[in-house]
Amino acid sequence: MQVVVDKPLVQGFDYLWDIEKLGRFPEIGNVVEVPFARSKEVGLIVKVSNHSEYEIEKLKYVERLAPLPVFDPALLRLMSFTSQYYIHALGETALPVIPQMWKKADEWEKIPKKLESAEKKSKKNSSLATEGLITLDQLNSEQKIALRQLLAEGQKEKQFRAILLQGQTGSGKTAVFLNWLASALRKESAQVLLLVPEINLTPQLERRVRAYFPDKKMAVLHSGISEKKRGVAWYEAMTGKAQIILGTRLAALTPIPNLRVIVVDEEHDPSYKQQDGTRYSARDLAIWRAHDQKIPILLASATPSLETWLAAQSGRYENIRLDQRAQGASLPSVHLINTREPQNQFSPGDVGAPKEKSLITKTLANAISKSLAEKKQCLILINRRGYAPVLSCSACNWLSKCTQCSTYTVMHKAGALGRRSVLSCHHCGLVKSIPSFCPDCGNADLKSLGHGTQKLEDAVEELWPQARVLRVDTDSSRKSKGAEALFQKIHDGTVDIVVGTQMIAKGHDYQNIGLVAVLDADS
Repeated sequence: MQVVVDKPLVQGFDYLWDIEKLGRFPEIGNVVEVPFARSKEVGLIVKVSNHSEYEIEKLKYVERLAPLPVFDPALLRLMSFTSQYYIHALGETALPVIPQMWKKADEWEKIPKKLESAEKKSKKNSSLATEGLITLDQLNSEQKIALRQLLAEGQKEKQFRAILLQGQTGSGKTAVFLNWLASALRKESAQVLLLVPEINLTPQLERRVRAYFPDKKMAVLHSGISEKKRGVAWYEAMTGKAQIILGTRLAALTPIPNLRVIVVDEEHDPSYKQQDGTRYSARDLAIWRAHDQKIPILLASATPSLETWLAAQSGRYENIRLDQRAQGASLPSVHLINTREPQNQFSPGDVGAPKEKSLITKTLANAISKSLAEKKQCLILINRRGYAPVLSCSACNWLSKCTQCSTYTVMHKAGALGRRSVLSCHHCGLVKSIPSFCPDCGNADLKSLGHGTQKLEDAVEELWPQARVLRVDTDSSRKSKGAEALFQKIHDGTVDIVVGTQMIAKGHDYQNIGLVAVLDADS
């Protein structure tokens, strides 16, 4: 039999199988532990044979067999395609999919106890938070038409369908596809896969899915959960216990034996593309998987990617549009503020004018004050974390260039990355203390140039001292459940003004936003 391991090697390796020791015959798709060079590796059986090109005396025996079902043939076909299409060894493609908990062969005997304790915990936590249930009766006319289109071919089993559900923000796409999934989940054994681009979007969708399907078991898979939780969820998906698999791009290669429907939410998002290790597009693999298994796949987006839009226009994909907002809300009015025009700027004598010049103009400040007076929340987006993008010397024009790469180091205030203010490179990760004088000319007058979320947070707190301000960026969400806790504060209404990076611009369903400001929009 042949085994592949997580190494950049094209070929598999021949091993011998001891039936008396391992208690059963080998099967393609078994996870095993094998001796490899001077160590031991976890590998996957890809071929079973009764002969080898090598001398039997030179072959080693398989050490252990993992307490796992075999990988189903459909998943093995997907792995093989991924390996060939993205030009990576099969072992490098298949093995990283397996959670770390199942790669520790010494602990395989303890796993049944871990699964048992996880089962008890899940029963205790059965009353988890839910939100956003919209029944069939509550759908508007356009949503009902879209749902009927989705269900039109639903009676035909084993048929590939690629559907683009395109609707403007707030048109209720999620309510449509969750009501559609209800028909797919009528069978007890059926499983569905829900893909989202960002970890931060999973808690909100998880609560909505629980509201729709309180009696269905759900497995959540992303890199933000602990290895034990991920290992248990992956096992429940693989054994068919979990009927709903919700996750980020990581979940696209999960073993799901009874897969019936795939939904890719925010399909245009570049986060679906894996950049480390085996590079792949989870959305494209999901489409290939649906085609291979002859099941429907729904791609939902307000702004579809060009390739998906073209496929829908040419008739390769079905196209369903939602053009009106679900709750009858109107589209926002968009105002472009030219920061160079004097009427948009604070004058020296203005009451409440900030001490230092910032990106918040007089026009925007008035709009924020009006929104706060109406008890509405404000979102302020600036695509730069830290305090200031560059530190500069006013005498010789020295700039805080990174010594390890070609970019500039960003100034971070104390608290974000350490107890003291530091310069951090967002490209290579270098962190160093801020110099007390210019390294080139010795001038002690160093100035920060530009604005980041921290500087903007200070400016907002100065202008509106009574407002509750929250900063949402990678630095403020470093703790466990950090981002989830921050977004929960916004949903609970305990925040008045949110300052953040692109994290706040994703598909979150905010309820009480009165104003959105995009600062320095052309960057």
